Amino acid sequence: MNNSLMKYSLVKAVIIGIVLWLNCNLVFAETLKPWNLLSPIQQEALSPLASQWDSLPSKLQNHLLLSCKQYPTLTLEKKKLFLSRLQAWSKLTPEQREHARQKYLAIKKLSAEKQAELRRAAIEKANKNAAASNVQAASSITQTIDATQPVITEHL
Repeated sequence: MNNSLMKYSLVKAVIIGIVLWLNCNLVFAETLKPWNLLSPIQQEALSPLASQWDSLPSKLQNHLLLSCKQYPTLTLEKKKLFLSRLQAWSKLTPEQREHARQKYLAIKKLSAEKQAELRRAAIEKANKNAAASNVQAASSITQTIDATQPVITEHL
């Protein structure tokens, strides 16, 4: 009798375990949300990902939908920043995205002072790159003007 009671308890425990597992999977099941079912505001906020949206994993879709909830309340400047960052992210390969995630997690472990130092260094580097890019663009414009100068004077 003791043996049959143990078998009954074991079967009961297995059944309860399966039911709990199924319920957890149903509660946490993430479904894909097609692009055409997003609200106009969600489509605006996630527009850089429009062409990729339907192929993104549901977990990422849900994360992005949560990220864009504040979008309607952002100032125009912050909306532009949000979209530009999302645009840059959308152009990364899966490997580059994973590298960025790992880098983010590593930086998050640093002290606030070290994070601020890294942020300042990144801003300085971006400013130098922008300045160099502006100089290069100005040089290119000057070369274009110099190259077209003979054409302009011939028509005068």
